Amino acid sequence: SHDTLICEGDSTYLTAISPAAINYYWSPVYNISDSTGEAVHAWPDFSVTYGLIIPYPDGCIVDTDIVINVSKVKADAGADRTIYDGAKTVLGGPLTSTDPGFYSYTWTPPQYISNTTVTDPTANPPYDFTYYLEVVELNDTLKCKSIDTVVVHVDFNNINLTNAFIPS
Repeated sequence: SHDTLICEGDSTYLTAISPAAINYYWSPVYNISDSTGEAVHAWPDFSVTYGLIIPYPDGCIVDTDIVINVSKVKADAGADRTIYDGAKTVLGGPLTSTDPGFYSYTWTPPQYISNTTVTDPTANPPYDFTYYLEVVELNDTLKCKSIDTVVVHVDFNNINLTNAFIPS
């Protein structure tokens, strides 16, 4: 048995080869392409143990399993919002993966933002701006990542302009 690790949203192939086998029985039948194939495609959304039973003509039965661990990384840039011209807003949402030392954070583009490597920077764009938050997992070889966006709309309706005309 060889356990494996995939990023959430990815897939993997599971293969069992034995010329003398009668058939192959995979279970559970959860996000798997075929429950009786010798090579199956699996795309679980969470970590799962797939069991495999292989019966042989002589009555022997091989019963084994493989664990597919799913690395879940979540970027939450926060809800789109509207600010008044000159105002600031704190970006980021509560669903971002935040285990210290296990994730890196990158906000792009870097304009009008206080810090591009934290989960909750302050932004004050002078016009409508879309920010992207990329969260990358650092504690395994896959470097699983997630990207989310937030749009900051800037409302100019409440600008008080000095009257440039002198009434006569």
